[in-house]
Amino acid sequence: MSTQSIRWGRVIIGGIIAEVAVILILIALVATFGSSESAPAQVVAERLGRWVGPIGGAICSFLAAFCIDRPLASGNKTNGVAVGGG
Repeated sequence: MSTQSIRWGRVIIGGIIAEVAVILILIALVATFGSSESAPAQVVAERLGRWVGPIGGAICSFLAAFCIDRPLASGNKTNGVAVGGG
């Protein structure tokens, strides 16, 4: 594996987008299913976070890697692993 084939800009942007997407999904779920009061909403956020974090992180990382690697002619597997590992 050559480090020259890794497009670090795309990898970093893809990783950031994947993480932000998971946070936004969690916020939307807490806003939908949580209470308007602070303490009950925090309990809902903690419960949902246990599931949304790992599952959403895996799905969003896969989607980000797929979208970033799709236009690349070569080195797409290396870039995908870099997005998923970041």
